Formats: sequence, structure tokens, C-alpha cells
Amino acid sequence: LGTLTGLTIGGDLTLDSAGAVVYDKSEQALTFGDNHKAKFGTGGDLQVYHDGTHSYVANGTNTLYLRTASSLQIENADGSEDLATFAVDGAATLFHNNASKLATTATGVSVTGLMASTTATADSATIGNLASSSINTNALQVDDITIDGTEIDLSSGDLTIDVAGDIKIDADGTDI
Repeated sequence: LGTLTGLTIGGDLTLDSAGAVVYDKSEQALTFGDNHKAKFGTGGDLQVYHDGTHSYVANGTNTLYLRTASSLQIENADGSEDLATFAVDGAATLFHNNASKLATTATGVSVTGLMASTTATADSATIGNLASSSINTNALQVDDITIDGTEIDLSSGDLTIDVAGDIKIDADGTDI
């Protein structure tokens, strides 16, 4: 045919007769049909496509970076519900039904609601404002002391109980 040095198209452009890729001038959009991919990189390592049911951003090599100047928000399809937010120099927050449940803070992590775990380790802990029914565990272990449903075990050393008031032991309603 020859070499084309310039081309201006005033209307829509269809890149194949089946309409797999169409530039729609009125929508100002490049539209790809189902299972037609936008590929980036020499080997087409990054692909963006829709298979008719699900949408994909597929990265074939190394790391996929998402960069933002301010924040990144992941939302439901119509934008009415947050799933996760990530703020530059701020919190990363995970949501359940549009309610914040887990957020990073300047000093650690904040959990809203019940936290269930099969195991937990902490260098130090402060527990406040809990009803006795709020803690559900088979055993509590602090250093060498284990407290379970029937006993307190000390695996080594001495146990010192230091209180400001009296020490009372209730044996089925009878003080000892």
C-alpha cells in the first residue's frame, strides 16, 4: 500500500469488522470487546481486559506499583461504599460493609469490633473497658504464667502477689 505519514479521522474508528476495538468519538473512549486485551510492555507483560464476567489487571513480571500523590481508594462498583483506603503518610484502612474495621495509626493498629485470633503475641498490652464475657480464650499466657479454666501454672521461679488491700479466696461462697 505505502507509507501513511498522517491520518485524521473525524468520526468513530473501528479497528476490525467485529468491533473488537473501537474509538467512539461521541464517548471519547477507546472500547475493547470482551476478551480483547490492552497490552503494555515489550512482551505484553501488563494486560488489562474483561472476559465477559470478570475484569483483570494482569502483571506478568516483577512488581505492580500503584502510585498516588494523596490517597488510594478501593470502592464498590457505584462508588457508594469504601472497601479499603490508603493515605500517603497516613492510615491504611480496611472496611466491612462501609464501616472501618482495621486501620493503621501512628502508634500501631486500631481494630473496631471483635478481634478473633487463633494465637496472639504481644510485647506489652493494656486491656480496658472489657466485660468479663468479652474475653474468650482457652488459656491466657503471660511470661511464665499460664491461666486456664482450672488452674494457674507457673513454669519457673517464684510467684509474688502484691496488692494494696486484702487477698480473699472465695471457695464456693466461703472466704478462706
